[in-house]
Amino acid sequence: MRPAFVEEFLKTLDRCARCGKCRTVCPVFNETLDEKMVTRARMVLAEAFLEGSFPPDDELAALWKSCIKCSRCGWVCPSGVKGDEVVMGAAAMLSEYRGSPALRAFFSCVVGNRPLFDSFMFAASRAQRFLPRGERPVLRHLPLAVFGKTEIPELARTPALHSLPRKARPEGRPRLRAALFVGCAMNYVYPASVLSMVDVLVEAGVEVVTPKGQLCCGTPALTMGMAQEARELAEANLRAFREAEADVVVTGCASCALTLRRNYALILGEGVFPRTLEFSELLAELGYEPHFKADVKVNYHDPCHLRFGLGVSEEPRRLLSACAELEATPDEDKCCGGGGSFAFFNPEMSASLARRKVEDARGSDAAALVTACPGCMMQLREHFARAGLHRPVLHLADVLAGRFTER
Repeated sequence: MRPAFVEEFLKTLDRCARCGKCRTVCPVFNETLDEKMVTRARMVLAEAFLEGSFPPDDELAALWKSCIKCSRCGWVCPSGVKGDEVVMGAAAMLSEYRGSPALRAFFSCVVGNRPLFDSFMFAASRAQRFLPRGERPVLRHLPLAVFGKTEIPELARTPALHSLPRKARPEGRPRLRAALFVGCAMNYVYPASVLSMVDVLVEAGVEVVTPKGQLCCGTPALTMGMAQEARELAEANLRAFREAEADVVVTGCASCALTLRRNYALILGEGVFPRTLEFSELLAELGYEPHFKADVKVNYHDPCHLRFGLGVSEEPRRLLSACAELEATPDEDKCCGGGGSFAFFNPEMSASLARRKVEDARGSDAAALVTACPGCMMQLREHFARAGLHRPVLHLADVLAGRFTER
């Protein structure tokens, strides 16, 4: 049964005037120059599919999967069309015809069950020791491992949610109480960056509580058309974070921040989920200033979901400029090609987009590249290593905590 909120994702579809302004910002179109890959063409196909004049076939499924859902088209659209939302809504309707029962079961029974998901990831982390390793420890996506096309870093032995205290308090009276949304990539791949986040927030006078019942935000489910599974995850997170009784929810993942703030408003209703801020937004709101100034030059990479989905770009730059020498690069706001499941389904295109970021980084002698999204960290670390570029890719929280090496 189709959840009612799917219609909310499609509500801006009829505003598209076919002006083509989205062509100027779409990473996939600019890479392929294929008109089918630009947002206005996807809107035409979505209308045709919903009207029954375009079949739910392999070609349509591939077109939905080839959208990186970076939010750039909605950022420039004069009519307010949210192309990524429309594609996710259309993908949900397409999944009624060609959804994967096994994948749905995995999200419902494993991703939606924290102890079971932890056990699955624990087993995966142990299995890594038997897989081939390159320059960096990796666990290859299957079946793409056969072709060596994409990989993710070594999974942490201990997830962040296992090591974080339920509550971390600053000295004296807290300025506010924040509930920490960890996110899957930060939890299982970059738990050290989560600890850096907590350290910085506590230094800023924030009492940080970590709801242990939190689950995946649902971004992967939404992008793959699993609307019911995404709603189940959203409802579980709503219960967990309401119980925290915090002033605000904070996360260090740009994609999680976009889903919790924008997509949950469509799934659960406007204003139902607690107010959510990305890490740098909260620090900026508090007027936080780093306690040190390092003699280190860094570059910054804009996560698409943060800059173009949420409009956050100056906050991380101000923080970095206060604690290091921040050098701008020509393509600092260009997409890295990660996009979650996009890299899995479109490895060649993903790699081509990443190579542009590699060349952008080569043009600087910075000691590190900093970003605010673990998905971008995965993508950039992988392709820096493949290109032989020995430069750390760090989370903003690590730099603000005075840690300038990959962990």
